Amino acid sequence: MNIQNAIMDDFEARKAAIDASVEAAIHSPSLSTPVQLLAEKADQVCSAEGISYVKLKPIQRLFLTHYRCHKCKLLPLYCLDIAHLKRVRCGTCGHQVSFTNSGKYGRLRKKIALLLSREGLVPMRR
Repeated sequence: MNIQNAIMDDFEARKAAIDASVEAAIHSPSLSTPVQLLAEKADQVCSAEGISYVKLKPIQRLFLTHYRCHKCKLLPLYCLDIAHLKRVRCGTCGHQVSFTNSGKYGRLRKKIALLLSREGLVPMRR
């Protein structure tokens, strides 16, 4: 039992450290990189929906802030090409990407991408 308690304590300490680093990255005063801006917009959308972005597991954050291209695999939302909302394309290779409201985080992912495009972070190429 002592080994299990020690493992659980270690797990909780690591989780708390990760949560603290995510919280610091979201609320840092100098948001300059696209990754930090993506985290900020994701936090805004999640808080509007009543979800704590900080308390999401890392894999949940990944699925919330990334999309899947058949050729390039998993890429962040700021790499999207949103010239046409019905035909969203990968900004890296140009292949069409399935970008729907379905799935566990689909609606939130779409809101984040549209917020990023309004901010000018996602280029609207033609």
